[in-house]
Amino acid sequence: MNGKDHFLVGGRITWDFRRLSNKDTDWRNKFLFLPAAKNMSTLLIESSPWNSIDFAIPYPTYFHPSKDSDVFTWQNRMMKLDRKWLFCFAGAPRPGNPKSIRSLLIDQCKNSNSGKLLECGNDESKCHSAMICWN
Repeated sequence: MNGKDHFLVGGRITWDFRRLSNKDTDWRNKFLFLPAAKNMSTLLIESSPWNSIDFAIPYPTYFHPSKDSDVFTWQNRMMKLDRKWLFCFAGAPRPGNPKSIRSLLIDQCKNSNSGKLLECGNDESKCHSAMICWN
């Protein structure tokens, strides 16, 4: 069915699967350009506005509840935590586009008393744990 009967959930951005060249040494891969993936729905953390098969979803996590009680247990645990931050954003600015949504979120986090910015551009090691958001 040319991919219409399949979907992909990826913890990556759409561009990681859309390499425009045939050079294996170039960054990314060309998976979504392959004929079998041409019509496959893709659920990714960042979608392309030019590809109707892409759907942006939150970043996949280790939490995969199998029953309602798992969700309620998690919600109760989160509500009892003393969290300093209302929201966190992990990432780094992309060069060349100061008006991108990423750049705007980073600016808002930097100027917020209730948000935490995890700056991953210079020292990626501090972005390997969400626990920094709790501190």
